[in-house]
Amino acid sequence: MEFRLLGSIEVVAGEPVVIARRRERLLLAVLLLEQGRSVTTDRLLDLLWQGEPPSNAGPALRSHISRLRALLPGVTINRQDAGYQLRTDPDTVDAHRFQALVRSAAGLDPERKSAVLSEALALWRGPALADVTSDLVRARLCAGLEEMRLTALDQRVTADLDLGRDLVPELTELVTAHPTRERLAEHLMLALHRADRQADALRVFDTTRRALADELGVDPGQGLRDLHERILRADPNLLPGHARAVPRNTLPFDPPDFTGRAAEFAEVVATDPDATVIIAVDGMPGVGKTALAVRAAHELAPRYPDGQLFVDLHAHTVGRDPVPPETALASLLRAVGVPPERIPASLDDRASAWRAEVHGKRILTVLDNAADVEQIRPLIPGGPGALVLVTSRRRLGALPGARPLSLAVLPPGEAVALFKAAVPRHAESELVAEVVALCGCLPLAVRIAAARLRDRPSWTVRHLADRLRAERDRGPVDGVAAAFALSYEQLDDDHQRMFRLLGTLPGADVDAYAAAALAGVSVEVAEDLLEDLLDVHLVEQRVPGRYTLHDLLCGYARAMGEDLGPALDRLLAYYVEMTDRARAVISPQGDEPLPRDPAVGPLFADDTSAIAWCDAELPALVTAIRLATGAPVWLITRNLAGYFVRGNHLDEGVTTHLAAVAAARSQGDLDAELLATINLGVMHWRADDYGRALDCVERALPLTRAAGDVLREATCLNRIGLFQFSLGDYRAAGSVLADALRASRAASSVREEAVALWLVSGVEHVLGDPERAYRTAADALAIDRSLGDRHGVCATLIRVGVACGETNRFDEGIAHLTEAIEVAGEISDRSNEAGALIELATLRRITGALDIATETLSQAMAVLATIRQPSLLCAAHRVRGDILLDQGSPRDAMAHHQAAVDLARGIERRLELARALDGLGRGLAAVGEHHAAHKHQRAARALYVEMGIPNRGGFTEQLVV
Repeated sequence: MEFRLLGSIEVVAGEPVVIARRRERLLLAVLLLEQGRSVTTDRLLDLLWQGEPPSNAGPALRSHISRLRALLPGVTINRQDAGYQLRTDPDTVDAHRFQALVRSAAGLDPERKSAVLSEALALWRGPALADVTSDLVRARLCAGLEEMRLTALDQRVTADLDLGRDLVPELTELVTAHPTRERLAEHLMLALHRADRQADALRVFDTTRRALADELGVDPGQGLRDLHERILRADPNLLPGHARAVPRNTLPFDPPDFTGRAAEFAEVVATDPDATVIIAVDGMPGVGKTALAVRAAHELAPRYPDGQLFVDLHAHTVGRDPVPPETALASLLRAVGVPPERIPASLDDRASAWRAEVHGKRILTVLDNAADVEQIRPLIPGGPGALVLVTSRRRLGALPGARPLSLAVLPPGEAVALFKAAVPRHAESELVAEVVALCGCLPLAVRIAAARLRDRPSWTVRHLADRLRAERDRGPVDGVAAAFALSYEQLDDDHQRMFRLLGTLPGADVDAYAAAALAGVSVEVAEDLLEDLLDVHLVEQRVPGRYTLHDLLCGYARAMGEDLGPALDRLLAYYVEMTDRARAVISPQGDEPLPRDPAVGPLFADDTSAIAWCDAELPALVTAIRLATGAPVWLITRNLAGYFVRGNHLDEGVTTHLAAVAAARSQGDLDAELLATINLGVMHWRADDYGRALDCVERALPLTRAAGDVLREATCLNRIGLFQFSLGDYRAAGSVLADALRASRAASSVREEAVALWLVSGVEHVLGDPERAYRTAADALAIDRSLGDRHGVCATLIRVGVACGETNRFDEGIAHLTEAIEVAGEISDRSNEAGALIELATLRRITGALDIATETLSQAMAVLATIRQPSLLCAAHRVRGDILLDQGSPRDAMAHHQAAVDLARGIERRLELARALDGLGRGLAAVGEHHAAHKHQRAARALYVEMGIPNRGGFTEQLVV
């Protein structure tokens, strides 16, 4: 017998069973929905008669029950307590089968999830209980089912989109039927975007926004707004299958000897994978907060297949400041596959990007060693399916939605079990309880004491207990410190020294090479020492090949009083050497490399290996810079400048360059101060903070002149000109660049001369002298070719190509831009590749080849999807809008011009804003909205007048680092 409730009510036993009375069909449905549970008579009467049962309702109910028993002989309906209970196999009821299928889909891969959820949704033949009751009663009985149906539909669509399936027709119907359901609108926007229908996707956002405002009086939610912004910037993570391409796991090792905490562990792992869950674990140092969180994270990993992430927030790491939320967000974004150059600069933008990246995904995040709620709040993802495990020494009661879980020291029995698991050969000793008591039942101390016994075969538990008591009795020290002291004092001199040195480098994890430099030993000796310390739990290894100290042990090591001076000098010399090697492959066009010591550190075969080394060492490098003074500070920051820019590590770039400026100034090294100040300006510029960037180089300029350093003066002037150009102050930029050109020639620096000519050509173009811009760019190109500077050649080819288009040299311009695209591809210069494609699309449009222009621009958008370059993305949207206008599609054009307006305002690019407003005005005029068109074009003209320039074409800028 089969029961169907998801639609009109049907009973089939070989052939349909007719239940003629509507009220009896409803009664059966209620009992089937509650299958196996008793339903009170009062509730049944209330539902069957919709709140107004007659005086004879009780006998009538008994008659209905009796007839159902007769019609359904294979079903048991029993009188139980104050109600009735129906018993049957849940698989025979479509509503229960639907729920079981939806639950079984959790954690499946997209292909299987889509199949299972499609099977579940196919059980629905219409609204549940469609033919037996009113909408009000149906809502009371089936609200949970209807919500699960929509959730299953959402999850099935997400899986199909991950698989690259075309859902536009289906989603269009769903959005039309449910105009205020934002998740459906998000899915339709994503499907349209993947079908290369960006204008239609943006139009869905506007339609949904208006529907929400008109019907509900609210604005779109964060998820819809984030998706709108990601489509504007052509986010590569929106491509089909991307969410499955990088399911990252950055969890530390799963603790193999995790013991105890059964109740707490059960509480953590009993989480609902369909909900957003935040569990805040607090407790004293060494109590095992991280061990519990990491063990639970590994256990729960299969439920969160889209990623399991770990971030140490260093709230209580000795000698290290807590990690700012924006820095933690950058780490999280990189961990889920966001290219460094696409990570936004501000905290709010990073938080928004993080929520957008993980929305709709099952992500588990461990936020270890948190300081307070303010550090944590921006890191919490939105949407269902996310689990966040937070550990902190303080109770985070103000963290919204968090479930607190406080850990005390282990109960004596669990502390004994932990000790015995580490040294099973002593499990029968009656003195184990005394040993763990001497360790305060603190897991960290118990582990260290057990490791000491394990590595001393001749010792007994009594011997260990005597030693611990002796350490405690020597002075005012607790059992925890006694356990540390006992292990430390059993080490030989070399191991003790390595332990102390690691403690004097607070907050950093190191590899064997850095440890070798710190101790002044070979890398082989350093690795042996580190592994031995790891064996006795005096160091930790959270990722392969890197070693660090627990903060309690770090404090203990620092108390030993090791002089860091000579060791830090050796470490800094190592970092100067290694970062210079990295610079030579990451930014090969910079200054001459320092002399090499081939015996020090790993070699870099290419820029990929160099960047990977910098990524791994970045926290240690920042720590070393903070501890250092003098030349190593600015040498390391000089070497890392190109890495900071290329990888968008702008927070670290600003922090370290500020330290370099201060160190150079305190040492009276003017050249180093100038270089650090100029590079600091570049960091601000890449963060779209043009005003602060300009302040830096304007402060540096008088220093160059006071020092008589004409080369640095030329560099400063070139950067000032570039930053003024970015601010839209073109006439000021032209004046400064004329000085830069003179200084470059006076310094005999053909490289700075080429940069100056390249920038001057841009100013000449914008200010309306394309012929002169063409000649200037050609001069710059000749110098770049003679230098073999392929980055410079690539950027200047674009400038020449643009000038060719303005002077009707179309074939020549196309040839130069085509060469620029080829060179950019060869040197992996994605920014210039995109810029060249945009300008080539512009030339193709001018010459009337609109289909080729569209194809070229699509290539540019594909490149821009891999980098963070809002000015180029803005230009791409504007050019796409211009092409659509030429093709007679003004409404589609307006969507792209509006996107360009939004982007230009976000980065305060006045020239691009003026051009986009002008294009938007032309689109409005084409559809007959003349008043709005005039408004936008007046605004564009006002900006042109304010900047003192005629209305002219584009310009692609590129800083040569």
